[in-house]
Amino acid sequence: MRFVIQRRRRPWAEDRFGLVISRGYVQLVRYDGRPSRPVPARDRPAVGPARDRFTTDDSLPAGEAPVEPGSAGRGDRGLSPRSRNNMRRLFASLPWELLGPRPAVISLTYPGEWKQWVPDGRVLEAHRRAFERRWVRRWGEPLVGVWVKEFQESGRPHLHLFVGLPTAMSSEDYEGLRQRTLMRRGYERAMGRYRGRAAVPAIGKRYGGEFAMWIRTAWSEIVGTQGVHQRHHARGVDVAVMFWTDEIATTADRTRVAAYLAREATKWRQKRPPEGFTGVGQYFGRWGRTVGFNPQIEELPLDRAVAAEIESRLARWVGWKLYVQSWGASGKITPGTTLFLRHKGDGITAFGLGPEQAARILRWSVAAAERKQARRRARWTRTDGAPVSTARALTGSGARTAEPAGPSIEHRNGESQLVADHGSSVPSLGSQSAPPAATQGADGERVRPAGRSLEVGDGTGSAGANQNSDPGQLEGRDVA
Repeated sequence: MRFVIQRRRRPWAEDRFGLVISRGYVQLVRYDGRPSRPVPARDRPAVGPARDRFTTDDSLPAGEAPVEPGSAGRGDRGLSPRSRNNMRRLFASLPWELLGPRPAVISLTYPGEWKQWVPDGRVLEAHRRAFERRWVRRWGEPLVGVWVKEFQESGRPHLHLFVGLPTAMSSEDYEGLRQRTLMRRGYERAMGRYRGRAAVPAIGKRYGGEFAMWIRTAWSEIVGTQGVHQRHHARGVDVAVMFWTDEIATTADRTRVAAYLAREATKWRQKRPPEGFTGVGQYFGRWGRTVGFNPQIEELPLDRAVAAEIESRLARWVGWKLYVQSWGASGKITPGTTLFLRHKGDGITAFGLGPEQAARILRWSVAAAERKQARRRARWTRTDGAPVSTARALTGSGARTAEPAGPSIEHRNGESQLVADHGSSVPSLGSQSAPPAATQGADGERVRPAGRSLEVGDGTGSAGANQNSDPGQLEGRDVA
């Protein structure tokens, strides 16, 4: 069973490659070097006050097409595969330690008759923004974490917040939430997930204290059910702490916890809005930019040959990971989605690898590219420094033509800070070339070449990388 189906595409001489290193994933990207085609005169934008040919409303600026009634906007058709991968990369690259010692999962839901309280996505977004403002006003500190929009099978929307609880919250209130989380876990094991969650007591004075009562009242006031819908006031908010003991909170790898949260937050079945629910907008985002809660990623420029070596290693790792994850799943996995199909040379993303693993993969790939270049140099160079093809042409022996040389192997002198933190040096390619092997001379005698390197061209072999971080610059697919 093949979990990664390689597909071919035409490489371009101007393609550029990079290795993106993050806390929880390693990505090989390819910046498309395809030459741009001239735009026909009939498709060029008008100059001056003239209107674009698609514009029919004078109130619209030039070049902006009017939105047809009933047409789907951003997010109205659900979460796209590209956005899903962007969410996974975001979760895997954030500094989750900034959430503090009390990270928690907060769920904000709506009543059963939800349409009168949240008729469209714009109201949902307004409720989310209002909740953030109330949090800052009440606790006097910024809200740090991520948020995700989801929809139940009935179409009812809800919000999941992965945030750090306020430092002004008392220890007794936090311990009450922890006890309730352990209780809910036990109920779920005994009764099932949904029945167990329904049986657990609501957060309140006993489980959460002042914080629980404040968040219940704040959310019901934002939605508009305060004093009208008592059950929503009691059950509209759920809080579950992430760590059950202080020791686990100190020693746990929060990047791995974030990877689990990303898998839970990217469930396809809960990313489809109901019919007629428009204006959803973005499905995920983050709070805390001002305090440094931003993705931590660095990118290294790569040579084409090194990119090819890295791609082959990441593809093998991803294929093995998919194979291991298939154990216990259905007996047959059909590669019918972009999770399994990819063009060789368009790049790959490997979740679960960090800077330390990236440093090893880069070191191995650089060494492998050096060895292959040395073998290529030895194959086409004589002892006197002349190419073998030239020597044969002069002596008249053989009719074999010279094999086109591969791309030159060069690497930048600098190193990534994330890689340098793990003590892995990135050698400059060509500085430690392996000794060339013995070759066949023109007179049939085996001789050892002097090791003179040949000038090489742009190369046309398929290698390299990408997952679309910027649709205007990148092309490619994620595979795991």
